[in-house]
Amino acid sequence: MKRNKIILLHLLGICLLISFNLYQNNLNFNHSNSTNGAEINRNTINLKNSGYWELNSPIEIDDAGVNNWTWTEGEVWFGGGNGTQGNPYIIENVTIDVNKNFEFCIIITNSSVHFILRNCTVSNASITGIFLANVTNSKIVDNRALNNDYVGIGLINSDLNVILNNNVTNNIIGGIGLRNSNNNSILNNTAYANTGYGIGLGDCNYNTISNNTAIYNSELGIGLKDSSNNNIFSRNNVSLNSVGGFGLGISNYNTFSNNIVNSNDGYGIGLGYCNYNSILDNIANQNSDVGIGLLNSNNNNITANNANENDISGISLGDCDSNVILNNTSNQNTVYGISLSSCDSNTIMGNTAELNDIGIYLYYCYNNYVFENYANSNNDGGISIEGNYNNVSGNFAYNNDYYGIYLFYCWSNTISGNNAQGNYESGIGLWSSSDNVISENTVKDNGRGIFLEYSNWNTIEENTISNNDVGIGSIYSECNNLLNNIFNGNLVNISGDPEYCYEYDPPPFNPFPFTFIIIIGIIIASSIFIIGVNKWSRKGVRREIISVDKIKEQVKIQKSAILEISREPEIESKLIVPPETKKIDIIQEEVIPISPEKKPEELELFEEEIVSVQEEIIEKEQVIEETIVHTEKIIEEEQLLEETVIPPEEILEEEEKIVKDTIEVPKIEVISCKFCGMELSSDVIFCLRCGHKLNK
Repeated sequence: MKRNKIILLHLLGICLLISFNLYQNNLNFNHSNSTNGAEINRNTINLKNSGYWELNSPIEIDDAGVNNWTWTEGEVWFGGGNGTQGNPYIIENVTIDVNKNFEFCIIITNSSVHFILRNCTVSNASITGIFLANVTNSKIVDNRALNNDYVGIGLINSDLNVILNNNVTNNIIGGIGLRNSNNNSILNNTAYANTGYGIGLGDCNYNTISNNTAIYNSELGIGLKDSSNNNIFSRNNVSLNSVGGFGLGISNYNTFSNNIVNSNDGYGIGLGYCNYNSILDNIANQNSDVGIGLLNSNNNNITANNANENDISGISLGDCDSNVILNNTSNQNTVYGISLSSCDSNTIMGNTAELNDIGIYLYYCYNNYVFENYANSNNDGGISIEGNYNNVSGNFAYNNDYYGIYLFYCWSNTISGNNAQGNYESGIGLWSSSDNVISENTVKDNGRGIFLEYSNWNTIEENTISNNDVGIGSIYSECNNLLNNIFNGNLVNISGDPEYCYEYDPPPFNPFPFTFIIIIGIIIASSIFIIGVNKWSRKGVRREIISVDKIKEQVKIQKSAILEISREPEIESKLIVPPETKKIDIIQEEVIPISPEKKPEELELFEEEIVSVQEEIIEKEQVIEETIVHTEKIIEEEQLLEETVIPPEEILEEEEKIVKDTIEVPKIEVISCKFCGMELSSDVIFCLRCGHKLNK
């Protein structure tokens, strides 16, 4: 889409840095090989009737050396003066062409006296035509500097100088260059057709650059770099340059006002990594990139400029925060009138952006304020927002070919108090945008007044929606709230499936809203579940206790049946032994009465049966002990639980279940020996009293 051309804004910074590097390196004027102190061949000096002097070797003045100003008083080209402000030294009417044999045509260093260099022509120096280093209080007036290999006029470490009405043409690096020089005035000069820049400043502060013409230069018209701060650029004509008009890099607190910056092959005015600058009342038209462009620059003021008919944007910002764009006119640009990309907390107010593809465009921008702008008659849309938390209020978006105001992938924006009229497609449109507030807008005479597509949870309230084909329309959009909108004269007031679009007069108060009821239901169900779990866990404990009691009871029966074997009084009186030993001895005493006629094999079987019974008794006693321990733990756990009263009928039901669930304990059947009448367990094979085999 055309809006993707916003990426080209970043070329601004690249071009800016390249062009600055070119002139930065060449403002470090190197005069270590200068001809300082060389004698001038006086035989080559001819006095003309016009009073002009022609030289083929340089004029070199070092006020800290031999060739000082006192020395100049004896030179034929000396024009008089005593170096005071009222009577400055004068050098004028000299033409010097060194034919690349010398680095400079005129070089003046270490001077603080007042002097004027006037009406001279310097050309073909291998570095600079007129060069001042560590100089103050000079005036360079009405000179011509051409065809020099670096710059025509150059200053380094020089303050409080005036460069006035000079013409610098066809120099290789630049026309006029200043490095580390402050409080100078560059006025009414023409920098024309230089291979590099027209006028360049590096690390320069508090200079005034006014009424200059910088045209047809191969790079920047006027460039500023390397912490050049607090400079003023006013009423300059910076046009028809190949890279751009004005270019700033890493420079702050500068002012650009009333300049004409037209028809440059790149941008008109470009700032990269610059803060707190003011760009006021400039004309930046018909540039091949953007009229005014900022990259990674914050807290700048862009006010009352005209940026029209540029090939991409009138005013364009990338990665810029907290700037003010106020009362500008940005019309008839190929893509955008005003565009911002990845910019936060900017104010765009009172601008006119008409007859562009898109009037005002914010891409991936947050917390910006778009107030009271005119975005009319654009080919695509008036105002387009892609970003969150922006406030778009009080704007006029009339007669755009597609939409008036459009939100694309947006959340939590406020669109209020705008006028969107006569737009062909929609007055206000939302696509894949949620949680926005559309309120108090006047939306009339559009194809669709307000239209939502794939957009949910938006609030549309108190808008006046009149004379549209469709007042409010939506597709694939859910849970949007329509509150207190006024509909007049629309063919259809609301269009969209009922489940997608709702119209509310604020609903009556419901003390039990649906969500509240669901939450209460969940709480009640959870409580019932928890109580039920506790209740059934207690029942389970009781089941185990009852099962243990039954086991104890059955084991008692088994013990009593076994102990019946050893009820002979005479045997009991003889036994004073531990319980286990007692049981064995009882069995042995009972075996004595066996009749001698019993066969040996029967006796062996009887002894084996005795051992088996003894082992079974020991196993059951271990089970009983483990069950008792387990029961004690269950009782302790039961005491930790809250007391719960179990109805008797539930206990009866549980007891019936316990019978089924309880671990089966083998029942012991008691039978009587038919010979001696002794009652024995059914699993005993021989009678323990008489030794007869039992019939089962």
